[in-house]
Amino acid sequence: MRIVVIEPDDEGGLFHFAYQLCRAIGERGHDTLLVTGSNPELSDDSRSFRMLPVMRLWSRREVMSTKQQSSQAVRLLFGARRVYRGVKLTLAWARVLWMARKLEPDVIMLSMILHPHIQKMVRRFVPKDVVLAQICHEFVDRESATGDADAVDPLVERLDRVFLLSEATRREFIAATGFDADKTTRMPHGSQGALVSDGPSADAIKSRLKIDLATPVLLFFGVLRRSKGLEELVDAFATSEARKSTKLVIAGRATKYIRIGDLEDRIAELGLQDRVVLHNAYIENEDIRGFFDMAQAVALPYRSASASGVLHLAYTCKRPVIATSIGGLAEDVIDGKTGILVPPEDPKALAAAIDRIMLQPELAERMGAQGKALSTKTYSWENAARIVTDTLADDLKRQTRLESSKSFS
Repeated sequence: MRIVVIEPDDEGGLFHFAYQLCRAIGERGHDTLLVTGSNPELSDDSRSFRMLPVMRLWSRREVMSTKQQSSQAVRLLFGARRVYRGVKLTLAWARVLWMARKLEPDVIMLSMILHPHIQKMVRRFVPKDVVLAQICHEFVDRESATGDADAVDPLVERLDRVFLLSEATRREFIAATGFDADKTTRMPHGSQGALVSDGPSADAIKSRLKIDLATPVLLFFGVLRRSKGLEELVDAFATSEARKSTKLVIAGRATKYIRIGDLEDRIAELGLQDRVVLHNAYIENEDIRGFFDMAQAVALPYRSASASGVLHLAYTCKRPVIATSIGGLAEDVIDGKTGILVPPEDPKALAAAIDRIMLQPELAERMGAQGKALSTKTYSWENAARIVTDTLADDLKRQTRLESSKSFS
């Protein structure tokens, strides 16, 4: 098959996912092209697929500081910039869709598209004889109060296949959109081996963050958003026994979806300034291994989520997780084996889990080893690529039969 995958992000989780999936699809013998942003943070050194970095957009590394979030002038500037970026995004998508159409692929596969007018463009530009698939990382706005299914609605009637990363999310998607269940497929998230190359050691990262080398670390890693339950994590850590000997490191860039100043104030109110390290920054790929290696466990206290690439980073790095029992987390974490599951928005249960795993390093080590084994056996990109390509091949055959039957009428 000739497969074009379009992922505008050229850095961060969505790009990492697309890159590793394309590599695995290419290794199965399919002609695979990844169309992405103009400055990809993973190099184009794979011989199994081609990368076309032509979408000239903007960096996702921008960090919102407390001062920026509280400045009226900055908010007005960002509002004007949003209009400019909207025009730039529209033109980039129009160009890419035109290019993809000229390539005459068998399949065009998309990631998340949050803008309805872009979804309508896709629906109009993609020929009907091309299988149109989407990897639906999210289909609702998890930062809003309504949680509307706004990431696929205008596309639903045109999509031939939707891949989702958990069975729970697949059911939620069908219920929210009315999409044909037979056109949905659950696929596994792959391991994160491509992201854990050699770089600064755990000790080097600890030294950079001014943490004593002998101090155990509980790590929260990733983009900072309200939906990720950081408030509950800080509150739980404040009541845990482990706080006396452990450092909580919150590492990731703050976005408009969280008031970083409020989080800093909460940490101060609880008297945790010397126990919590808030590292508001984009974590470069070469630093990822060091951040995970310095951690005894990784916290995913999410209020709402479909799946988590951070979970699979933890597994790849042999680290156990403390996660909420929601969406794909409840399916991908084996409670008591690869980590501990707790109810969402329950600081008391979260504090108990923190104590259990941070005060028993031998237990954490055993769980981490089991997570690594599970990642190697079950959550491989080879397995993900097999499911995706086998499903798309069947869809393509069905599409061809339908087109052939129409030609006789």
